[in-house]
Amino acid sequence: MSDKKKIIFNYIKANNFRVIHVDGGIGGFTPTGDIFLSLYSQRQPIPQVTVQEVREDNTLGDELISERVGRAGLVREVEVGVAMRLEVAEEIAKWLNERISELKLLKSEGVQQR
Repeated sequence: MSDKKKIIFNYIKANNFRVIHVDGGIGGFTPTGDIFLSLYSQRQPIPQVTVQEVREDNTLGDELISERVGRAGLVREVEVGVAMRLEVAEEIAKWLNERISELKLLKSEGVQQR
C-alpha cells in the first residue's frame, strides 16, 4: 500500500440537479470580488397568445396568425447563475481548455462523438 495521503470525494447530485443546453453566458464580478456567470439558452419566442377558429362541428380549425400575440426578437432564457472564487474559475477554465483540446484532436482524427 502507498504511503501517500489521499482523500476520497463522493459526488452526489443535488435535488435540483439538471442538464441544460448552453448557448452563451453573461456576467461580471460580485461585490465580494467573486466572478459571477449566468448561462443562457436562446430560441425563438413562444407565442403569449394564439387564437384559432372553431369549426361548425366545434373542432379546432387553423390558427389566426394575424391575432397571435408574442415577443419580437429572440429570447435568451437565463438557466442558471454561478458565483465562484478566482481560483475556482481558473480550475474550470483549465478543465474546459483541456476538454477543448481533446475534442479538437478527436475531430481532427475523424472520431465520431456520441
